Amino acid sequence: MKIGVDISQTAYRGTGVARYTTSLLKGLLKKDSKNEYIFFFSSLRQNVPVEIMSILTKNVQMRTYKFPPSLLNVMWNSMHVLPIENLIGDVDVFFSSDWVEPPARSAKKISTIHDLVPYKFPETSSNKTNFDFKKLSVTQNIVETHKQRLEWVKKESSLITCNSNTTKRDTMEILHIPSEKIRVIYPGVDITKNEAYREDYEKKFPQDRPYILTVGTLQPRKNIQRLINAFTVANIPNIDLYIVGMQGWGNLVQNNSKNIKFLGYVSDEQLPFLYSSSFFFIYPAIYEGFGYPVIEAMKMGAAVATSNTSSLKELADGYALLFDPYSEESIAAAIHKLSIETKLRKQLQEKSIARAKDFSVEAFADGFLEIFKELS
Repeated sequence: MKIGVDISQTAYRGTGVARYTTSLLKGLLKKDSKNEYIFFFSSLRQNVPVEIMSILTKNVQMRTYKFPPSLLNVMWNSMHVLPIENLIGDVDVFFSSDWVEPPARSAKKISTIHDLVPYKFPETSSNKTNFDFKKLSVTQNIVETHKQRLEWVKKESSLITCNSNTTKRDTMEILHIPSEKIRVIYPGVDITKNEAYREDYEKKFPQDRPYILTVGTLQPRKNIQRLINAFTVANIPNIDLYIVGMQGWGNLVQNNSKNIKFLGYVSDEQLPFLYSSSFFFIYPAIYEGFGYPVIEAMKMGAAVATSNTSSLKELADGYALLFDPYSEESIAAAIHKLSIETKLRKQLQEKSIARAKDFSVEAFADGFLEIFKELS
């Protein structure tokens, strides 16, 4: 069986979709030596990540192109021309998971829906196209791009995977896709500490004081401003708040506290140490289709506090301290509770490790191999 996979999103290290795709490839290539894989990768400026190139096996062929994302958006989401087979050759199945949805001449298509943010919370995503003439770059209208893609997914996909039951319910309610066409497969969360990077980590992040950690791109849906306000209200002495994540879009968050540190981008090699050394991890997002940082923190043995909404409640209920992400008082109460209750933190650390076992790369790959077999 020939299986085509769009791996273009692996170029955007640190994003949820890059993590999703990378862990899926690791699992598939580790477990499957029978099927033939053809990987499609397109990026104007980025190359296939070294991490991907290092795991390629004999049953993989690469097809790389330098198409800019804006061109593929127009060609595949808007005009919906140029079948994927024209670029990668004939395949039995083609799998896509984000951004663009190419037509297929004869391949059966599988597509992943990560979340329904463009429909449920369009105000938290970029909803206009911006041109930067100095950098010769285009920032896409994310809302419209994903809506166009999802319409083609709805019309053309033989099967659709969702990364949580929450996303499946949203998909059925909003896109009116029947349940029998949807499979829920929890992503594999692949994060480990490499002791070779410990010294660099300790130099960059000296442990002078305990810290509460949050991770996520700085954009409205991640709810960082409420977290900052709540942390200030909680007024926990001698504890810092570390905020990891690149600036996304929207207004910059306001911060007047010396106890709040914006760390920006942190490499995948150093992030596991930040998780495991944290006093506890907090994730106040308004809505998530999955919520990688929560499970990453759990895998690293951190106690977790997170929102009682969307997939976050599905993933963490019974394993973490939940709060109302719309209420600064609720967030502040969670911060205060976990900061002073040592016994609770230890209990949640144990629960984190147990829950994280449900998100293995092997189980992730098995779910997709079953789908491939179903369509063969």
